[in-house]
Amino acid sequence: MNNLSAFAALDANPLSKTCYLGTHHNRFNLLQRPRNVVVCSVKPSVASPSSLSVAGSPNSGPNRIESLTQVSGVLGCQWGDEGKGKLVDILAEHFYIVAHCQGGANAGHTIYNAEGKKFALHLVPSGILNEDTLCVIGNGVVVHLLGLFKEIDGLESNGVSCKGRILVSDRAHLLFDFHQAVDGLRESELAKSFIGTTKRGIGPCYSSKVIRNGIRVGDLRHMDTLPQKLDILLSDAASRFKGFEYGPQMRA
Repeated sequence: MNNLSAFAALDANPLSKTCYLGTHHNRFNLLQRPRNVVVCSVKPSVASPSSLSVAGSPNSGPNRIESLTQVSGVLGCQWGDEGKGKLVDILAEHFYIVAHCQGGANAGHTIYNAEGKKFALHLVPSGILNEDTLCVIGNGVVVHLLGLFKEIDGLESNGVSCKGRILVSDRAHLLFDFHQAVDGLRESELAKSFIGTTKRGIGPCYSSKVIRNGIRVGDLRHMDTLPQKLDILLSDAASRFKGFEYGPQMRA
């Protein structure tokens, strides 16, 4: 399945603000939510009268959220591999929401369930093993959708329910396969001064975001203009790297 054929399934209600990714057989549904990106809201014992509230039954899925007065962040300050995923997994049982706020599939968060089964997560937030936690992929994340689908399929096949529990910001940028090709070309161009990236296309995708020709998840609601936006991205890459070639199949 190529990128656009997978993305075509997201053409839906333009009034929705956030895309909900379902299971393998029902990957896309749209859940109407505010545009505000929610980070980690701790489960409160008593809701403050001044807190931001979401109406609904306190015991039913996302409606369990009663207040957003307390937020905790887990930051790695030692160049990676500090155990962030494991720490988030431990803390998740105390939170309603766990959010992945930036980065992409270059990360590898290893966590274990109660039976000792190992899970390696890349895009899905590390709170997914806690069945009462809602997981959010925020607007600062670059999302390779096919990789995300594969990750969700792997979780589902190992007994982890993802349905109704993963939200993706409509402002998150999409990472395409050609971003990965550009990543490799940049490394080759630098020769002995190469950075040593994972070649997952993270840097080139963020470059597209910064120069404002990137494609966001929300753009998938407008399939009539998506091919033109993709063509701009591909043309830009071709003008920058002589070794980059693309044809009609990359637009299909």
